[in-house]
Amino acid sequence: MKIAVVSDCFLPRLGGIEVQVSELARHLAVSGHQPEVFTITPDARAACDDDALPYPVHRMPGRLRLPGGLLVSPGAKEGLRQALVTDRYDVVHVNFGVLSPFAYDAVQLCLELRIPVVVTWHSLIAYAAVPGMRLSGWLDAWNHDGVALTAVSEVAAAGVRRCARGPIGVAVLPNGLDLDTWWIGAKAPAGPRPDGAGIRVVSAMRLAPRKRPSALLSIMRAARALAPEAGLTLELIGDGQLRKRLERSIAEHGDHDWVTLAGRLTRDELRQRYERSDLYISPVKLEAFGIAALEARCWGLPVVGYAASGIAEFVEPGLGGVLVDNDDALAEAIAALARDRVALERMRQHNSTTEPSRFGWESVVAATVAEYARAGANAA
Repeated sequence: MKIAVVSDCFLPRLGGIEVQVSELARHLAVSGHQPEVFTITPDARAACDDDALPYPVHRMPGRLRLPGGLLVSPGAKEGLRQALVTDRYDVVHVNFGVLSPFAYDAVQLCLELRIPVVVTWHSLIAYAAVPGMRLSGWLDAWNHDGVALTAVSEVAAAGVRRCARGPIGVAVLPNGLDLDTWWIGAKAPAGPRPDGAGIRVVSAMRLAPRKRPSALLSIMRAARALAPEAGLTLELIGDGQLRKRLERSIAEHGDHDWVTLAGRLTRDELRQRYERSDLYISPVKLEAFGIAALEARCWGLPVVGYAASGIAEFVEPGLGGVLVDNDDALAEAIAALARDRVALERMRQHNSTTEPSRFGWESVVAATVAEYARAGANAA
């Protein structure tokens, strides 16, 4: 199939949607399809060499950068129209983030040109946006006109459904992961740590407000107070705009003896840190999927996070981790697992021996191609 993959944000920007769109296009190409990416993210040869990718990347001209890093491109719609009219694409796969004006225009163009179109939401839709989207009725119109609507998790799909006036179908099309690299499987995971050793907690994220790294510090302080005998420590992996604030908070509370800010690590370094950790914490409430938590779960770590977030797609409560509803319950869950090494080891064994094959790229590509077929049948 010849596929136009549309996304406002793309490499060299680094984030969940950018990496997932790039990897999906790569695995579609490996599977024998012909994907081409269309984006309004500008090129940066020092960080991203488009010629090295196994598919063409079309960076649309006329970009404007607005406050908050939002990109808009008033001329991109006509450029995309010309490409869609000139080349014959079997389907267009449009990827939505938090704000995606180029993606919206792409769907409207596909409907106008009668090209099958799949839409995937990679972010949760803010409750404040729901009344306006419902009033506009464009989701209902897209559903009526045969757009195959998808989201990366059931939580994200439920958010899309809330924005429609009537019932609409939104399928779950999960993010993918290279299981050959990430699932520990037969790689002989490390055995349980000695009883005298403290419990090492780890989390990986962009140090940005939506990821709640400051809240994570408060949660860990509460957990340490609940289980002082457990020797809880935290390694926070990642970098971003809140790093200086976190450093000040750690200094003010005297937390240097149990908190480490590791900065950004390579994939190999990240796996090494997971190898010597006991528990992964995801403090993010507005998490559409949670690829970092899935990587930790695949490496055998029990995961603790929020039931109303996307990690519920791959964390089985009581088997592979614990899902809670608020920060107090999150601190209590961390403390309880820190005191119960038997439960912690049982969860680690479950995650180390239960392959999450649904999220492997072979399965994700098959599910994606099935959505392309659904869009084609709808268009017909």
